[in-house]
Amino acid sequence: MPIFKNQNLFQGKIRHLKDIQFYEEFTNKNICIVGSGESASDMILAAAQYGNKAFLSIRNDHGFIVPRYIHGDRYGPADLDTSRVHHSIPRAWGVLHTYIDMINSLIKSYLKCLIYQKGKLTDYDKIRRAGIYMNLKQIKTSNVWTTFGTKNSNLVEALVKYNDKCYRKPGIKELKTNSIIFDDNTEEYVDEIICCTGFQSSFPFIEQSEQADLNLKRIGNEAKISHNLYKHCIHPDLGDEVFWIGFARPALGAIPPLMELQARWFALLCSNKLKLPTKSDMLKQISKYVKYLEWQLTPYRVNRVTSLTDYLIYSDDLSRTIGCRPNFIRIFFTEPKLWLKLMCGPLLNAHYRLCGQHAKPKQAKNIILKAKWVKQPNILYFFMLICYAFFWFVFWN
Repeated sequence: MPIFKNQNLFQGKIRHLKDIQFYEEFTNKNICIVGSGESASDMILAAAQYGNKAFLSIRNDHGFIVPRYIHGDRYGPADLDTSRVHHSIPRAWGVLHTYIDMINSLIKSYLKCLIYQKGKLTDYDKIRRAGIYMNLKQIKTSNVWTTFGTKNSNLVEALVKYNDKCYRKPGIKELKTNSIIFDDNTEEYVDEIICCTGFQSSFPFIEQSEQADLNLKRIGNEAKISHNLYKHCIHPDLGDEVFWIGFARPALGAIPPLMELQARWFALLCSNKLKLPTKSDMLKQISKYVKYLEWQLTPYRVNRVTSLTDYLIYSDDLSRTIGCRPNFIRIFFTEPKLWLKLMCGPLLNAHYRLCGQHAKPKQAKNIILKAKWVKQPNILYFFMLICYAFFWFVFWN
């Protein structure tokens, strides 16, 4: 948990998210939620619903807000929009991509309101539009490719539906006996501070082991910075003796699919079907990888959340290592329908079961072809990719 200035003076409670068991604990209290991830988003809505007043303290930019469902429940979960064609848009186009995506969403929202709702805004419309405007306000410093995603819009709902008692605040400057001074020098009286600030990595089986020498304890300490491991999994000094699984957090996307690929890689290493590069090669690749992450996600975010990565780039990299990345050019000519679903359908781990080790092509094709997909946005993303390819060919090639 963060340590606040003059924390010892504060007579209220300071708790971590993990200590919250029931939302009813917020009843009739002034609550300050610290953070802007999914957990903070859930907590601020609960604090606004049950509490007397609720304050959301965000030190810098919030995460890129993605609703859980696309256009309410009309198209389904937002996962359906995480297509390969979407995630293949160059990261350097992040600002332009965000503008186009957000403006496209606003236009659809207004048309839907005019055509189907006779100009009346539903609660969902108000929340969705407010979320879009919040994303656009910070577009110069945080766009869809340069920050982590906040993959639910409860924080927006709290600020919109409970705007008479729920307020956004900057970082905490210092604490007083029963109040908080924020970075903008405003003061608010609060009963509790709830820190939704994540967890620290710790490996006591290495660091606190009586059998571990100083070198091994050093390795355990260094492994806390996940991106300094080879592909977030292997410390170059240990090789495949210890393998970290689940320490790669995609900015947009889920951790379990990446864990599956990591586990497949580990199984191939254990069975001697794959070999690791030399220590010097691993160190070079780690350095190159971290520089790329800092370029895309900014040094501030990469060094604050050391497990952050890019979902498609990381999963494709692991699949190349395993030898299970599909040949998209061949599939384009031999199975165009499958190619279309691979490119414009949701990113599924079934993509990596079409070929290579542990392949199950029949079952994988069946899953991919039957998967629900969202056509309209992906047509737009495909057009953006074609435009990029044209400009690259004409001006940079």
